[in-house]
Amino acid sequence: MLSGVSLWLAENNYYVSVVARDPHKMERMIKRSANPSKLMPIFVDYSHEDELRRALLPPIRQKRPFDLVVAWIHSYANGALYTVAEIVSKNNNRWKLYHLLGSNRDADAVKASLAIPDNCDYHQVQLGFVIENNRSRWLTNDEISAGTIAAIRNRNDNYTLIGESGPWHRWPGNI
Repeated sequence: MLSGVSLWLAENNYYVSVVARDPHKMERMIKRSANPSKLMPIFVDYSHEDELRRALLPPIRQKRPFDLVVAWIHSYANGALYTVAEIVSKNNNRWKLYHLLGSNRDADAVKASLAIPDNCDYHQVQLGFVIENNRSRWLTNDEISAGTIAAIRNRNDNYTLIGESGPWHRWPGNI
């Protein structure tokens, strides 16, 4: 869902470590890249924190410390964000975290529950929905990527909403 963000970062001269589980999807994304050498796949299920930790350390040591992390971590793997933050904070000076949240997450409660490292600039990107022709629908992958890229470009905003957040009765899950 965030392949557009990964490709954009690679096009903008970032070395991009992409955590993924599906080698075929990763291969398709790399083939679409103008700078495939900038993309480094990390095949791991991020819900397994010990495996995630072991998988993230080599790219940090091989390339350089991460200065930007874009993370969309499902609620069943809350510990993954702590693992990422711990590893990145130890190996870096200042870094930015763009934390994507689903439409039903309470952004303030999520932020309050996190132990954000002192050297981390924390940004939230909340996914909403789109109302078209008096109907609602979920965001497309391209819309999610475009909104996330806009949030990264606008570095001063700590919160970005992609799409609409309400009214709640119009939420696609309620139809």
